[in-house]
Amino acid sequence: MTKREVLYYLKRDMNSLMVTRRGGVVTLWCPLKTKQSEADLDNPLLPMLEYARNILCVLLFVPEPQRVLVIGLGGGTIPTALSGAAEGAVIDIVEIDAVIAAIAENYFPFRPSPRMRLFIGDGAGFVRESTELYDVVIVDAYTGAQLAESIYSEAFYADVSRCLTDRGVAAVNIITGNKALFKNNLRLIHGAFASVSTLDCQGSNNTVVFATKKKTHRSSLAHNAGVVEPKLPTGFRPWALIDQFRGVPLLDRAKWRLGKPQ
Repeated sequence: MTKREVLYYLKRDMNSLMVTRRGGVVTLWCPLKTKQSEADLDNPLLPMLEYARNILCVLLFVPEPQRVLVIGLGGGTIPTALSGAAEGAVIDIVEIDAVIAAIAENYFPFRPSPRMRLFIGDGAGFVRESTELYDVVIVDAYTGAQLAESIYSEAFYADVSRCLTDRGVAAVNIITGNKALFKNNLRLIHGAFASVSTLDCQGSNNTVVFATKKKTHRSSLAHNAGVVEPKLPTGFRPWALIDQFRGVPLLDRAKWRLGKPQ
């Protein structure tokens, strides 16, 4: 097995950082025993962590977004993947930690551009002050198992809802290890949106929560899967995840299965 090489290390009082490489796989650890981001340099458009791949299911709700907001950068694997799958979208990314931003640019395939714009600052403040409307808002504001305090509030999710277009979707990564925190976060999201569904990860304690202003039926997810799947990197098939969504109205299962892509 290829030896793991340490590319970068920064000791901090809280949430030390380390970047390692094994073969073509680069990993950001923060804190040191927690994988925050992971990318295969030979396949940079496919996030290696399951929760990051599952977040790409925002395209099942809005297959052709025009504007996307990502709160929390990590290694930049999520906006990088979306830049390939949603070629017409302008993607704004807000990251509070300038060191993380430098790591994403220096060690991962993430590259800011005129259509992938990076802002250093607090995500809660960004949505509170924003006058833009987004088709997709992604919230991945964890450092290890700790959720940023400014994100964990009723006011924050109300601001996210206000920043969404009527057809838009918000996707929030939540770690389920703390059951009380998880349930309360779900309660806050339910308070700001008309429809909430969840997608559990099979290999970790992550759940991705999808929130919309209008109800979305599985028939719509199935139809959109056929539209977006050819645009996604090889190795990710969102169609296979539709049955795992909780909280999405089922309608006629037999009917929507007839449209399954072969």
